[in-house]
Amino acid sequence: MNEKYSEAIENYKKDPSLFLSHSLVENDELLASFGISIPNKSALPEVFLKLYPQDFMVEEVLKNGEVCTAEFKPLEMLSTSGKSFHVTLVKCNIGTLEAAEEIAKQLAVPVNSVGYAGLKDNDAITSQRISLTSIAAEKISGIRHPSFFLKDIEENGLIIKKGELKGNRFTILLRTRGNDPAGKKALLDSLKLIQENGFYNFYYLQRFGAPRLLNHYCGFLVLQGNYKEAVLAALCQKGKTDLNHINKIREEASAHFGEWKYLHDLFLPHGKDLYYEIRLVEHLAKHPEDFEGALRNVPDLVTIWVYASSSWLFNNRLSSLIKSSNNKIPKTLPLFLSSDQSNWESYRSLLSKLLAYPPNFGNILKVLPGLGLWSRYVNTKAKFILNGTETIDEGIVLSFTLGRGEYATTLLAHVCNMISYAPPQDISFNPVDSISSNGNPLKETFEGFAEAKKPVFA
Repeated sequence: MNEKYSEAIENYKKDPSLFLSHSLVENDELLASFGISIPNKSALPEVFLKLYPQDFMVEEVLKNGEVCTAEFKPLEMLSTSGKSFHVTLVKCNIGTLEAAEEIAKQLAVPVNSVGYAGLKDNDAITSQRISLTSIAAEKISGIRHPSFFLKDIEENGLIIKKGELKGNRFTILLRTRGNDPAGKKALLDSLKLIQENGFYNFYYLQRFGAPRLLNHYCGFLVLQGNYKEAVLAALCQKGKTDLNHINKIREEASAHFGEWKYLHDLFLPHGKDLYYEIRLVEHLAKHPEDFEGALRNVPDLVTIWVYASSSWLFNNRLSSLIKSSNNKIPKTLPLFLSSDQSNWESYRSLLSKLLAYPPNFGNILKVLPGLGLWSRYVNTKAKFILNGTETIDEGIVLSFTLGRGEYATTLLAHVCNMISYAPPQDISFNPVDSISSNGNPLKETFEGFAEAKKPVFA
């Protein structure tokens, strides 16, 4: 392991206050804020998630069932005059949106020339298929970035659109607290139970924008037409588990809200963490008080907000049914983002408390004119395919496959109470580089990413 990060681990053990992130314990109390209620949650063992990026791996399953593996392979270019291609993107500690922006920048094309089926986790190693259109093949071979690589190129004229995947295969290390054989057994017993019965299909915390966890709040502000307040929250509201230095920047931004050039200069050195904030103030520096236009300048972010507000409503409705229906729960529930009034009628009480009933979707469409408002139903329970488990000194390695739109962390929340960000000191800090995906060794992938040698909290 890199000497710098070995030292970071030792310093953390001596004095956790030196580190700027805070632990997030995903227990009953926290989850209730997002409408999530899991029976017997308090009795589940605690584990730590994502100490190193390779502790959490996601490999996309295509519509035809093929898995985009994270196994390293050099990019073998094609001899062709074609302009449209599919490639596999393998990334580490970078979001899908950021990677797409960087690929588009290096190719000197608009970011919408990069198509993808879904957003993959940031603090993880992930692989997914992407499409590249209106691009010369030789340019693709020149793409270089320390946080991702491309492989498995093929000429293909079809644009990959959001939602065009079958699911995802996960390989996850749950680091248990102390040397706790009983805790490991409890994890496996809980896993067996939900393998037989399924698990409640809640939208989990990443939907709400960890570590700040305010996507749904901003989404409701947009629904209410409170665009200025949405921008204010996006720029200035602190996160409970965000890094201290980022929270201090937000405090300063709050004191100087409206001084757009000042805020631009304040955010710019932190572009990786404050990418959308920079986009917002860039627009406002040119068009002061045009908060609606500023939000139109970040459509991907606002879309995430709006979907998060819908997810919050779904979670609360599902939890109320779990608590009151003696397990007589419908197989599906509608999402409220629909022009069909019957789809959002069951959310009347919640929306009324938010002063958003009946919902004025026109406020959203001003910012996102292309947003589709059609009937969508979501399963209230989900099943998974268990590919395998392995008990090691550090904890339990789980490999499983989920369908499209289902969250690995939702499944895990039914078998344990997860701790993330700053780790407890009684877990093992050993990097486990021997994890493989479905028998495929990934050591070469890990070694290719400098970030894979770095604890996520450091």
